Amino acid sequence: MTDIEKLRKLIADIDYEILYLVAERLRTAEEIGRYKFFNDLEVEDPETETLVKERYRRLALDFGIDPDKSESLARFLIEWAKKVQ
Repeated sequence: MTDIEKLRKLIADIDYEILYLVAERLRTAEEIGRYKFFNDLEVEDPETETLVKERYRRLALDFGIDPDKSESLARFLIEWAKKVQ
C-alpha cells in the first residue's frame, strides 16, 4: 500500500467515525424531541442553539481549525436535529 493509499484509508476510517457520531447525535436529538413533545416544549431553543454554536467556535480554536467553518457545521447539525425532533 502506498503512502497516499494509507492516507486515503485513514480518511475513510475517520469518515466512518464522523458518520457514526452524527447518527448518535441524531438519535439523541430524537430523544430530545420526544421529551419536548411530552413536556409541551418548543422544538426551537435559540439560547441552546447559541450555546452550541459558541461551543463549536471555542473547540475549533482549541483544535486549530477555522471557527467560522465550525459554526457553519454547527448550524447544519442543529437544523438536521430540529428536523428529526
